[in-house]
Order: sequence, then structure tokens, then C-alpha cells
Amino acid sequence: AYFYTDDPRYAAGAARAIRTWFLDPATAMNPNANFAQAVRGREDGRAEGVLDTNAFQPVVETIGLIAPAKVLTPADTAALETWFSRYVDWMQASRNGRAEQAAKNNHGIWFDDQLAHYALFARRPGIARRVIEAFPKRRIAAQFMPDGRLPAELARTRSFHYSIYALTPAYDVADLGQCLGIDVWHWQDPKGRGLRSATAFLAAYRDRM
Repeated sequence: AYFYTDDPRYAAGAARAIRTWFLDPATAMNPNANFAQAVRGREDGRAEGVLDTNAFQPVVETIGLIAPAKVLTPADTAALETWFSRYVDWMQASRNGRAEQAAKNNHGIWFDDQLAHYALFARRPGIARRVIEAFPKRRIAAQFMPDGRLPAELARTRSFHYSIYALTPAYDVADLGQCLGIDVWHWQDPKGRGLRSATAFLAAYRDRM
């Protein structure tokens, strides 16, 4: 709303929400997902819960969109960068984070997307570069078929939805790669696996849904 109207009240409202969630000691979330997707009586938190923190990616973009209003102080921004830096560390070192990173479906793709995104925001481009450079072989070559199918997503009951859900973070990784001069958009292995073939496969079904 601030971006389209230049009304600083919207930016101030966004800043209040950001401070409440990430910075205020009385209300802030700790930079981990230890208890995400907990199942009462069975497990305190599941690896799959790391997927849910992709909701923080629009927050990172919001911080940039409201920056001209100066409703976040330099100290606020530095503290946010520290929060996300600590979360990057948690993603890489925790049991749940490592398990999610090892996922062979959309969860693994979302993990890479989040890790690269948050590392860039936290001014740790080396981590983002490592993730994005490895992405084509680690994710596309391993999870995509030459004709564009994503078998792990097609096995789901909502296969069209989950195929899109897997491509969405892959597109984002490709966008983030442009920040570092890495071209994921046009990557293709000798058999034709790549974002283009996967997109073309799904596009063929656009009028059937």
C-alpha cells in the first residue's frame, strides 16, 4: 500500500509489524523453526516445518519497499540482518534444517530458495552463491525429467498444484542468481532438463484446469 500510495502511514504500520515479529524482545520470534509443525504428543517440531518460514521472504522484500519512508532506523535494519543471519546459521546446522535440505521434492527447492534469499539479505553472499551455483545439478538435474515432469510432485494427489509449488521457488532462485551473475534461467543439462522444459510441460495443461 505504501509503495503505490506514498502514504507513510502504511509504511509505519508495516514497520510496527516487523518490529513486533522480529525485534521487540517481548514478542519477537527466536531465529529458528525448532517447533514448526509440531504434533502434540508425538514430536515437538518437524523438518517439514522449515518450509513454513518461506513466509518471511515477502518480509525481506517489504523491508526494501518501505525503505524510502525511513520508518525503520539503521539500527532496526542492522538488527533484522542479524536475525536473518542467525536463521541462516540455524537452517544449515540444525537437525530439522539439515533434514529439510536433504528433501528430494519441493521442500528441498524451497529450502534452497529461502537460504539464498536470507543469506543475501544478511550480507552473506558467499552462502547464497554456493547454494545457487549448486542448484541446477542438485535440484533441477535430480528432480526434473527431460520432458519437464517433476515426478515427486506428480505423485501427489494435487499434482498440478504441487508442480507449480515446486517451480515457484525454482524461479525465485533463478531471479536471485541474477543478483550474483549466475544464470539459472537458461541452464540445461545434455538431456534437456531445465526450467524452460518444466515450464513448457505445465503450460500444456493450463486450459485443462
